[in-house]
Amino acid sequence: MVMKMVHIMEIARSRVLIENGKIIIKSKPKVKYCPIHAKIRDVGMITEEAVKDSIEWRMKSWGLFKPERKIKVDPSETAVSFGASEILASGLSSGLIDCAITVCEGAGTVITSKPEICQGIGAVLSCIIETDPIQPVIDKLKDEGVLILEENSALIDQKEGVEMAIERGFNKIGVTVRGPDVKPTLREIARLEKKHDVDIYYLVVSTSGVKKDEVELINKIGDIVWSCASKLIREIIAPRALMQVGISLPAYVLTKKGKNLVLNHIGLMNSKIYVLSERQGKNLNLEPGIDPPQPFI
Repeated sequence: MVMKMVHIMEIARSRVLIENGKIIIKSKPKVKYCPIHAKIRDVGMITEEAVKDSIEWRMKSWGLFKPERKIKVDPSETAVSFGASEILASGLSSGLIDCAITVCEGAGTVITSKPEICQGIGAVLSCIIETDPIQPVIDKLKDEGVLILEENSALIDQKEGVEMAIERGFNKIGVTVRGPDVKPTLREIARLEKKHDVDIYYLVVSTSGVKKDEVELINKIGDIVWSCASKLIREIIAPRALMQVGISLPAYVLTKKGKNLVLNHIGLMNSKIYVLSERQGKNLNLEPGIDPPQPFI
């Protein structure tokens, strides 16, 4: 009897199942246009067919959801300039953080200290909600010194990942948290940070559709938050941010810690950097973004 291997992810707020390699679209995309999707896949309107095409491309090019999954990538090989994996990889390269806690399909919550693994895991990975173990992927990650929170189940639990990292002696920790998971995950991680006197960098990703109380919590605890297609992130977070990076899908920096992490990343980038003052940014109306996703949700 062949065991089912199921992974659940979201692209443009379309819920997708990947079951034994078969892509099953469970809901239509709520976001109809994404500038990154348009750039990488040369597709304007995001339809169910476009979502499927995007996943097929990742499976073919990167081995996502497959035993041959590519897990090691030079941090300079980036699809975006200011993604979470890119910023965390730079933090690892410079020693600003000593581990990154992220999510990898086929492995769940993982902890790595290697920038090339951090970037390899996150370079083209979208919002993973649930995942089943893929043993060859887990084995490859372990060979690179990656800690797996729960090998048997590929559990995704960022709070437990932080707890494991602290137990293993890490004290400068970068962690990604999905927007829908911020309650109670951010509070629980913040309690661990205070209890164990460690430094934690909170990177909030996949925020499309987050609710107002979630946004207020992100504002209190988060260090960097990605706007995605969120209307509320742009309305509530953007005006309060210390710094903004990116213009199509802005990431908003909320704390000095987050600012140091982003400036460190900028210092390691080889491409040309444009710097604008707050006044210049407002004159250009950069807070909501130029060529942003549509519609905001």
